[in-house]
Amino acid sequence: MYYNIEDILCEDHLVECRLEVDLYKGSFLDKEAHTEDGNLQRGHVMKLPLWMAKIMSEQEYDGIQLVSVEILEIFEDEFQKALDADPQIVNLKYHSPYFYQLGFKMADMIANDVRLERFRGAVKLRETLIEALKKRSIQVIFKLVQSKLEELNLLTEDEKENFYLSKKIKLEYEKWEQRLTRRQKNDIPNKKLKQL
Repeated sequence: MYYNIEDILCEDHLVECRLEVDLYKGSFLDKEAHTEDGNLQRGHVMKLPLWMAKIMSEQEYDGIQLVSVEILEIFEDEFQKALDADPQIVNLKYHSPYFYQLGFKMADMIANDVRLERFRGAVKLRETLIEALKKRSIQVIFKLVQSKLEELNLLTEDEKENFYLSKKIKLEYEKWEQRLTRRQKNDIPNKKLKQL
């Protein structure tokens, strides 16, 4: 099986999970849990890496899901509304260098769980992320034209990738344009040859 390094780094992000069952000797999962017997009780909230939360949320015990994943604050309604209003003013990289990937992974995990408050649902989250990426990508292309390379450190990994791809396309276009111009110059007949 092939693992993408960006997926690995993205899934290392910590998410809050709530235990839906009692977990015998499960305190090793939460360093902050102080239990004498090492057991974790149903309802206990702990932070787990996204990859582990995903695995545990897919497991069941007696027909009950082991953990339910809480939506990250950066994907709650208030933050989504800010992204809808003007995604360019929000520093997404501050929240996660893999903001978009993390958002799509959270949407896949949480789906449209009706128990979640402050969350409009997975479909709306996906739409918001796509629109934010579109609007911010236009900004990335503008930065390319303006050559404001110092602002690149504010971009997420996906936005940087778009920036470098845009830059590559621009350079390829300029090379093509130069070749076309040279070819047109060479197509002009030489006056001396015409006289012969």
